[in-house]
Amino acid sequence: MIYEGILGLFVPDRDIAGYQDLARTIRERAGQQFNETLSIGIAGYPTDHFPRSQIMENALKALDHAAFLGPDTTVEFDAVSLNISGDRLYARGDIEGSITEFEHALRLDPANVNLHNSLGVCYGILNQYDQALAEFEAAIRLAPGEVMAVYNYGLVMLLTDHPNRALDNFLQAEQVRDDIFEVIFHIGKVYLQLGQPEKGMAYFKKALALNPDTSSVYRLAGQCHLQMENEDEAVAAYTQAVRLNDTDAEALSALGHLYDLRNENLEIAILFCERSIQIDPKNGCYHYRLGRLYQKDGRLDDAIVAFKNAIARGYDSQTDLTVLKDQINGDTESTRTMNPATNPAVKVAR
Repeated sequence: MIYEGILGLFVPDRDIAGYQDLARTIRERAGQQFNETLSIGIAGYPTDHFPRSQIMENALKALDHAAFLGPDTTVEFDAVSLNISGDRLYARGDIEGSITEFEHALRLDPANVNLHNSLGVCYGILNQYDQALAEFEAAIRLAPGEVMAVYNYGLVMLLTDHPNRALDNFLQAEQVRDDIFEVIFHIGKVYLQLGQPEKGMAYFKKALALNPDTSSVYRLAGQCHLQMENEDEAVAAYTQAVRLNDTDAEALSALGHLYDLRNENLEIAILFCERSIQIDPKNGCYHYRLGRLYQKDGRLDDAIVAFKNAIARGYDSQTDLTVLKDQINGDTESTRTMNPATNPAVKVAR
């Protein structure tokens, strides 16, 4: 017994056909004697580059593969077994382990499009973009209509600051399938990034038709409306983003900023901007927006702190900070000069 409910059997001097015959016999007898179904994983030796010591591990992966197909199944260890193993490791967050499994699988089945795409995704997560692109290119060569490989290639282009090339790939993917949310969403996102908010908005509407409960779409739609100077629509979009995700720091900060621009509900605007910083304290723009609101509310010391925090996080607020300090110093000087209690030169008319 290897694990509870799992038995292992080494059978020397048989070819794969012999293993299959033996597995069939074992399953039939299990059904007759115990009225139970039995799944069997088979791993032979030699198999490609795998050492003899890995026979049992490969058989267990074949057994997982069999379980994936359903009860009373016999599976011989192959590239699909390794693909399933790699997917499980990926789900656990073991990206390096997934890469190893997918690479082993490609040795057994080098023309497997899904394996190339999965391996490319893993490389992308590790920021190994050249390797990722090579795998996506291989998948596209093998299957030019493989929409996810085309889309993933576009994602890498976007991540490496090539938005126009990314857009080309996303549009190609849309030609194959126009009902994939991620593809439609990213087309809108790139159009927005390229300063074409009208086109971006058209795709965000399509994305919402596919998935109406995604806060990020509403947030980016809000950005489109801002660029198109549609403040009312921007407020509505950001508000919906926050309703769907009350930890969306960018939407919260943008709402506070819009309230500032429109001179609406200063107290609520401050709450929105404070909340955005609680969620994402590293964003300098959020601190700057809060500083403006504090200044408008007369909380000048708090505004100075906010502007300094913005500067420390790379957001240029020096001009605002200098003007505010001059304002405070001017007010202080005016108070000192005109106060007869502290300035004997000031005479009060009697």
